[in-house]
Amino acid sequence: MAPPKINVIGSHLLDTLGNFVYLKGVDLDSGQWWDNTSIYSEQQFIYMKNWGVNAVRIGIQAYSLEQGVMNNASFLTRLDNMIAWAQKYGMYVILAGWMTTLGKCPHGVARNYVNHYMSVDWTWEQWYAWYEKLANRYKGKNFIYDLFNEPLYWPWADHQNRMRTVIDKIHAIDPDAICMVEHCGSAGWETQSLGFERNYPISRPNVIYSIHDYGYHHTDNSKTSIRSKLEGTGQYQYDTRWVLDHGMPVHATEFGPGYYTADGSYSGGANYPWNDWMAIFLRNFMSVMNEDGYAGYTAWRWVAGGWTCEKILVDYNGNPSPYGVVLKEGLTPVSTYDVLLACNQAINFTVNGGQYPQGTTLQVPRGSLLNINVPPEVQT
Repeated sequence: MAPPKINVIGSHLLDTLGNFVYLKGVDLDSGQWWDNTSIYSEQQFIYMKNWGVNAVRIGIQAYSLEQGVMNNASFLTRLDNMIAWAQKYGMYVILAGWMTTLGKCPHGVARNYVNHYMSVDWTWEQWYAWYEKLANRYKGKNFIYDLFNEPLYWPWADHQNRMRTVIDKIHAIDPDAICMVEHCGSAGWETQSLGFERNYPISRPNVIYSIHDYGYHHTDNSKTSIRSKLEGTGQYQYDTRWVLDHGMPVHATEFGPGYYTADGSYSGGANYPWNDWMAIFLRNFMSVMNEDGYAGYTAWRWVAGGWTCEKILVDYNGNPSPYGVVLKEGLTPVSTYDVLLACNQAINFTVNGGQYPQGTTLQVPRGSLLNINVPPEVQT
């Protein structure tokens, strides 16, 4: 059955039963590629459920949009089925707009270059209309819309304006939809972060932020190094701590193995043979997500082919690759709560920026920041 509805409360997700929801799952290949019967089947979602997956991210590639796939009945039927299967097995759906990350446009410019791509290959009005179509089709389905995958060369002021506009358009149709804003680069990959929130905040309700991180982005697989990359404000750092500390949720919608190649480049890192270094990185990355107040993670990607170390499966019978074995350990459901706050008398408290009045009973995830205001007359 479909999972309970969720909303953004402070830096976490809370369902209608009053429970914090920690999203752990996998990324799927782009939806229009699910036409191979060994992959495109309900059985894959059963395997995911058995692994402990409670969130699945489904992408839609830019080039297929340009070819009219959003007006293709068979594609939309496949997408409907994927969503129905995910929700049948209790998974939250993250629907991702992979707008600009598939190779180069006809002008030879990488599709990550947002302003070029959106000025010569597509238009912002088409982008808005696409999300309005999705919002109308799936209104009330309790989706998370991952609005723009890995944007680069996008001035943060324009990014702020476009994100606010599309969120307002989605919320005008489906007020309870959750919108996800990814880390953005004002120039190349080295500038990609959530730092825009400091001076160009999105400032909209029901918004969650996201980052992507892989082993081949790191030379050190320790928790200390992982935290430095996630929380820092320099090049190739994501500024997540500031966002979390200011009461906004952060999710890792892509992470995975890989190895920083010996010559100091990223080239080939995703195709590096599996080794123990990667296993340590993955376990440490998931531990940091669990311990530091993040909203969860989805792993790239649920396939049995492709890059050597980035395939979660060895076949489509639910059997894990070496990467999948480590991931499956992390997906196994465990309690994510250290304390249960039962607020009686005239006590108010704040958890990660979300305020809760007297009488509230709240499960508090590990890593939460608590501010409990106890009036003098009830202090003991």
